[in-house]
Amino acid sequence: MASPFCHSRCRVSTTASPPHSTVYLLSVYPCRWRLGVLGGASVLTALRLSPSWRVLIVLPFLFLPFHRSVTLGQTTLLWFGLAALLVSAIYARQPWVVGITSALLLLKPQNGLFFALAGLVWGLLVQRRTLWWFSGVSLGLWGGAFLFQPDWFSAWIAQLQLYQRIVHPPSLLPGGLLLLITCWRLPWWARVAAAQVVFFPLSDLYSALPLLFCWISIGGPLAMGGAGLSWLWSIWGLPNTIDVFWWLLLWPLILGSAWRTWIHPRIIAIMNSALPQVHLRRLRSQARRAQSAEGRGRRPRGPGRVPRRQHLLGAEGGALVAPEGQHPAAHDRHARR
Repeated sequence: MASPFCHSRCRVSTTASPPHSTVYLLSVYPCRWRLGVLGGASVLTALRLSPSWRVLIVLPFLFLPFHRSVTLGQTTLLWFGLAALLVSAIYARQPWVVGITSALLLLKPQNGLFFALAGLVWGLLVQRRTLWWFSGVSLGLWGGAFLFQPDWFSAWIAQLQLYQRIVHPPSLLPGGLLLLITCWRLPWWARVAAAQVVFFPLSDLYSALPLLFCWISIGGPLAMGGAGLSWLWSIWGLPNTIDVFWWLLLWPLILGSAWRTWIHPRIIAIMNSALPQVHLRRLRSQARRAQSAEGRGRRPRGPGRVPRRQHLLGAEGGALVAPEGQHPAAHDRHARR
């Protein structure tokens, strides 16, 4: 039986976050215009991860979870923007930005845990200063929470249990692992986004917003068409169930990523390996036609045809060769005449 999503606003899901993260949630949630600006900046930062980002400028509007996040005033856009900022900072090799964003993303693990871990792994392997920034910001956030509300952790656990008991959020496991397999050859940030959605329970349609990273990495008309299929959910008035989530969000992405990274490259490789063989057979056929035409005393046709004047050219390619027994000067006068 299909498991329904939570139809309520973010009241229940917000209480499932650590209390000290509400400082950041409340800074954007009450003002819709702030959320709109934040959403625009977030998707623009994410789109610029693709070399052809100008072609994909309308892609977020074709992806229903983005529209759902904006219309419901969900702070999912905040975590999506922080994840996009973290990926851009890694490419720009800015350890202080990576450290700060990793610390902030840990405030809501169900929206940013895997991106934060990716930032920490990069800091450990590439820029150790990232870890210093992460430690300082995390110490301030978590230490301040215990300072102002010492019992926040037990209260958070109680709220989380209440959330699980009331909402019963559906999970994509184990079938969602198929998405990770097909996305494995996409850029690393697309794989992280897929893992972020697969390994955490779903609250609503907006929980799939990180999958926009996957469509951005796929790119082209395939991404436009695949992301646009999500709007059938709203156009046809389909029920808010996990089965519809699979058919309109996950299966198009699984097939699109499989085509882009597994099927299409192999077709191109087979065609490229076959083209030299076809060209070689064509050259051999032309050479055989030329030899057969010369054997019958006729000039060959087509690309294998040799111009008449070329039979008389010498090795230097300019002087005419005089017939045997004739003086070259006389032959030249005869040729010019």
